[in-house]
Amino acid sequence: MVSMNMLIKSIVFLILFSNITYAESKVDPRLIEIMRIAMNGNGYLTKDMHEQFWTLTSDHAQPNTLSTYLRNNILVFHEYSREVWESSRLSYINKTLMRTNRLGYLKSKVDKLLKKESQSSAFYKRVKYTLDNTDRLLLASSLRKTAISIEGKKVSLSLLKLIKQVSDFDKSISRISKLLNPNWE
Repeated sequence: MVSMNMLIKSIVFLILFSNITYAESKVDPRLIEIMRIAMNGNGYLTKDMHEQFWTLTSDHAQPNTLSTYLRNNILVFHEYSREVWESSRLSYINKTLMRTNRLGYLKSKVDKLLKKESQSSAFYKRVKYTLDNTDRLLLASSLRKTAISIEGKKVSLSLLKLIKQVSDFDKSISRISKLLNPNWE
């Protein structure tokens, strides 16, 4: 049996870095796949997937610990990312750099999360990457130009793309929230 701490860290790592194979982890691949499908912008969540998720997590000593960790880390980070895209949409429309109030609030929560994480952890690196690229995306949106990440990756922007990103995050957050609730509602 995998320890709860190992399970949690493995799930986060596999979700954030989808190129890692299941064989490299001791986490049941079905658990990771359910999370990935639910998190995907055009994903889905069924009652069967929900039941399977909670059955798989109940095999561990503290399934609610997993849910709480994912809610307090992955979901907060997902909500932050959603607000980045919403701020980008507003910046694009108004042709000036804008941030939603919620983005500032979530950034402070994300900053607190980072202080608790090892700088070598996958979660830390992924979150830090997003934080470092936030201003680049917002500025490019306000100028209606292509955003260029720290690594030089280009992200073309249009109002329709920004609206779709926000919409996809809204749907994803709704599914993840539902998945992390032990009761199907």
